Amino acid sequence: MEATRKRTHARGTHRRGRHEQRLLHTIPDKLKPEELQELKIWLAEDPHLKRLYFALQDIRTVYAVQNPRDRRGSTSEMD
Repeated sequence: MEATRKRTHARGTHRRGRHEQRLLHTIPDKLKPEELQELKIWLAEDPHLKRLYFALQDIRTVYAVQNPRDRRGSTSEMD
């Protein structure tokens, strides 16, 4: 996803690059409405980036189902 981001967006400052990374890697529920809008524009402009982004979301969904949060830190399985 990082290579696609670099290919798609014009080079800018380090701060801008970190902002783009954060938007692409953060769970959509945690983004502000204006950040979601910016992300939607990027995804509309680049179909490859869109496929990668939604693949990441699918992986998150699968991982969340396999590893429920309530089991995190439980030592009962190790006994």
